[in-house]
Amino acid sequence: GSLDECVRWFSKGIWLAESKTVQDVPSDLHSILYSNRSFAHIKQKKWAEAEEDCSKALALNAKNTKAVYRRAMARFELGKFEGAKADVEQVLKDLPDPSSNKEAVDLKWKIADALAQAASEQIAARPKSPQSGYAAAEPFPEIKLEHSKKGVEDAKNQGNSLFSQGSLDECVRWFSKGI
Repeated sequence: GSLDECVRWFSKGIWLAESKTVQDVPSDLHSILYSNRSFAHIKQKKWAEAEEDCSKALALNAKNTKAVYRRAMARFELGKFEGAKADVEQVLKDLPDPSSNKEAVDLKWKIADALAQAASEQIAARPKSPQSGYAAAEPFPEIKLEHSKKGVEDAKNQGNSLFSQGSLDECVRWFSKGI
């Protein structure tokens, strides 16, 4: 069947639960209907609809890890990187076994790259100093690095280490400093 057909069936199930046409629908089942419809929206690249359905699924069952992961995906595609980061970190906390969370780890790397890119663009957009041509204010002055190739390597290595420890904000700061 088509994705549109999937959305219609999930929507019908949601309607049955919400209209009380069917009594006593467990909240975890109601949550799964929203989460599964969100997956169809993701396949259709309807990111806003997917994010909304995941949020509704999580309002019904906060432990729905698939809904958290799918919302992270949708938020990433919508450019809501901080929300996506929070969601993917929750998934990795709930699923610490590397064999069960490869997609979440991959998504976390993509989010870290996007955050670093956004930070780099903010730095590049700063006004230039007429004397030096460099940005007027050095980013993250509390992070001390050698102004050399070695300094850039040090920033990359520290950023990678922080990322592997789950310190996404701090890793973005180090990557941005190295840029």
